[in-house]
This record gives sequence, structure tokens and C-alpha cells, in this order.
Amino acid sequence: MSVTTEFGTGYPFRIGNVFMRAWEVMSANFVLFFAIAVLIVLPITIVELSYNPHDKLTPEALQAGAVTKEWLVGYAWASGLGILAVVLLSTIGYGVCILKAFQHLSGEHRSLGDNLVQALLRFFPLLGVTVLFLFGLLAGSLLLIVPGIMLAVRWGVSTQVCVIERTGPIASLRRSAQLTDGNRWPLLGLIFLSMLGGALVPALLDLLLTSIGGRVGKVLGGLLIQGVIGGYLNCVSIMAYHELRRAKEGINNSRAMRAVFE
Repeated sequence: MSVTTEFGTGYPFRIGNVFMRAWEVMSANFVLFFAIAVLIVLPITIVELSYNPHDKLTPEALQAGAVTKEWLVGYAWASGLGILAVVLLSTIGYGVCILKAFQHLSGEHRSLGDNLVQALLRFFPLLGVTVLFLFGLLAGSLLLIVPGIMLAVRWGVSTQVCVIERTGPIASLRRSAQLTDGNRWPLLGLIFLSMLGGALVPALLDLLLTSIGGRVGKVLGGLLIQGVIGGYLNCVSIMAYHELRRAKEGINNSRAMRAVFE
């Protein structure tokens, strides 16, 4: 049974629509989405520039005793703090991206401060969704790879649900399962294409940057690449939720945004 027939909105869920709407949102708000994507990976970039682990943690360097215990302890602490900063920044930053994307589609105009406040208010529910999502994927992957993939698709829009519909962690996962039901094969294809593009394009550009600018040029250039690709893929994941709701429920963006700020 088709999506249109099953849910009666007259608007089927299509991967192409997700990519096109994501580009529309990204191009109209490029500076914001680019800056957030860069900010999220900045802590790890600083650690990499400071400690240069790619050259230090080689078999040759370890055998030569070039790596001291103090360096290893410092790198471990810096990496841990960097990862913690990435988690915090990505949770808040992605919340802001979700709000901004829906405001663009609905013609709403909210300041960055308003969106930041709303994202901060949803911080702990968002963190809860992330923890449950990752725990579920880990548990599913320990059984077999397939259950983990199935859960990733099933819960793929839980974060967006948490922000826009203001639900708790468990309710967000359940709602995501409801929205993705009947469209999980297209969503799997969307995830695969996003992962392929998110890995292949940076890898190719990374080789080019290394040959041109050396280590520093590679790291800084990679940061800019991440800003563009990461910002766009954030838009893709947000628009997947938007298109699922549009296909199943005929979403009204203006009403959804008013509910968030009430």
C-alpha cells in the first residue's frame, strides 16, 4: 500500500524532496548552519592541532620513545574534554538548527537568542533522547548489525520530534517509530546516501588539502568542509522529519512553530 493511500494526505514521502528542501533551507540560512556545524567540531579540531596525534601515535614514534607518559595523559584529558564539548555543542546547536529550519519553512522570524533559549530549555530531553538512541543502537549492534540498523531508522527523527513537539525522551522515540512506519526503506536509503556523501566527499577533499597545505591546511580546510557538509546533512535530517509529517499528517509549519514558543 502506498504512503498516499495509507495516510490520505496526497503527498508521498520521497528522498528527492528531502534533499531539495534541505538545500533550500541551507542556502537561505547558510551562515547559521555553517557556523553551527563548524562550532560543533571546533573542540576536536583544537585538540588535533595542539597534539598532532596522527604523527605522534605512529608505530615508529612509539618505538623511538618520542611519546612521553605526560603527553599521553594530556592528550587523553584533552580528547575527553573535547568529546564532552562536542556532545554539549551538538545537542544545543542541532536544536537551534531544527527551530530555524521550521521557521524558514513557515515564514516565521525568530532571533538567534530566542532559538537558543528554546534549545537550552530542551537540552535535558534532547540529551535523554541521544543517550537512549545510542544505547539502543549499541544493544542492537551487539546482537547483530541488522537490529542496530533497524533501530537507527525507526528512531531516526526522535530528536526533531523532541524539539518541535516538545515530548520527553521515551515519547520522542515512540513518536519517531510512528512517523517512520511505512517509510523505513526510503529512510534507510536516505541514511545510506547521507553517510556515503558525508564520508566520501571529505575524504577526497582531505587528500587534496594534505597535498596542498600540509597538516595545518588539512585540519583548517577540513573544518571548512565540515561546516558545509555537516550543515547540509543537518538540514537533510531535519527535512526528513518534516516530509514524514507532511506525508502522514499534512503538517502546518506555522502552527507547529507557534506551539514551540507558547
